[in-house]
Amino acid sequence: MPSPVCAQVIRVAVARKSKPGDTYPIRGVLGDRILMVCLVALSVGNLILPEEVQTIGGVDYILLSCIAILILLLLRLRLFLHSFDALFFCVLAVTIVPGVTMVSGTPYSQQKVLALALMLIMIAAPSLFWVQNYGRSILVRGLWVVSAACAVVFIPLNQLTPTDRRSLFDMNPIGVSRLVGVGVVIALVLALRGKARRTRRLMFAIVGTSVVGITAMILTGSRGPLVGIVIAVLLVIAVRVEKSRRRISRLVLLVVAVLFAVAWSGSIDDTGLNRVVESNAWGRADLYADTFRVILGNPLGIGWGNLAAYLPNYTVEAGGRLYAHNIFLEFAVEGGVIAVVGLIAVLAVAGRRCWIAARSSAGLGPLSILAVLAYALANAQFSSDLIGDRLLWVILGFAIGSVPPTMRARAIGRANAARRLSGGSAT
Repeated sequence: MPSPVCAQVIRVAVARKSKPGDTYPIRGVLGDRILMVCLVALSVGNLILPEEVQTIGGVDYILLSCIAILILLLLRLRLFLHSFDALFFCVLAVTIVPGVTMVSGTPYSQQKVLALALMLIMIAAPSLFWVQNYGRSILVRGLWVVSAACAVVFIPLNQLTPTDRRSLFDMNPIGVSRLVGVGVVIALVLALRGKARRTRRLMFAIVGTSVVGITAMILTGSRGPLVGIVIAVLLVIAVRVEKSRRRISRLVLLVVAVLFAVAWSGSIDDTGLNRVVESNAWGRADLYADTFRVILGNPLGIGWGNLAAYLPNYTVEAGGRLYAHNIFLEFAVEGGVIAVVGLIAVLAVAGRRCWIAARSSAGLGPLSILAVLAYALANAQFSSDLIGDRLLWVILGFAIGSVPPTMRARAIGRANAARRLSGGSAT
């Protein structure tokens, strides 16, 4: 099993046929773009796609995306086998098995099992990019475009739902807010860490999309995505502390933009703003406490999708759908202590790799992945289940493959030196 650094060396060596300076080779670009579309659809499709458009010719978009990924896997099998870091994939796969053996026959349990398989596919899929830097870049751009478009459409077309929350086309307000928040996080990364020349050209668009996005999020009345943005921004600032006048002025500008967004949302409809600031808006404490009691009584897990059978006092959705609204509690209660320990271990290693890569790289790719990972993980603490946390699994796949550029450069140098000593030509 190759180490992450060796995997990246092999990936670069395979992608670069002649020139070691080629960063984005022509070969593989089309496949990478198709893979990007599939991953964007899988990661955020459940957040914004209405039921009427989730099928194309009678085939679900999830199935179409998985088929496309499978075809790319067959075409790039050699690259995948050399570059895929199978250790963490195996850790997750093995630790979720005990919960699978205890699933019941409810529709929700069956959905959970399929969602676990899809989770593993989404974590492994980023390894199929011909050059991961390129794949990471186009994925971030794709997410930003979709998110910004949703925010821009939301402002004039939003509607009041029966729960007194504003949404778009009768979609889940929380899902809309979580998607818009992804674009806000990426825009803030560009604003806080982007190069001066580039951000001067794009500052109007960056600040504009941030204002529109934050306004849309407040109108939905969803506080979890806003908390995720705060955590992501603090992490971006902490990665590389700088006290230059330009950075401080950008931060002040963004604070003004946030205040303007708050005022704008209040002028449109103050219902969402009131919901955000209300102290009793969470309503999760009792569910968390009862779930924790089930964990203490069943440390090995109760089976994926079986929580409704252990908490009969709660209102259960169709198909036995009841979940902990916290990804760690969900893994602990349904998959057992083994599953949650495996998840924490993988997240910790992936986060550390992303942190080191973000601090070592002058580019914004690793930092964007780190920020979106923090945002997605923060959202997973307050709402949705592992079925809906698809963005987290896709970004986790990129984070696992993050290799600091200094380590990669040293590994490439050692590989070239070894080839010269063996009489071969340098890569």
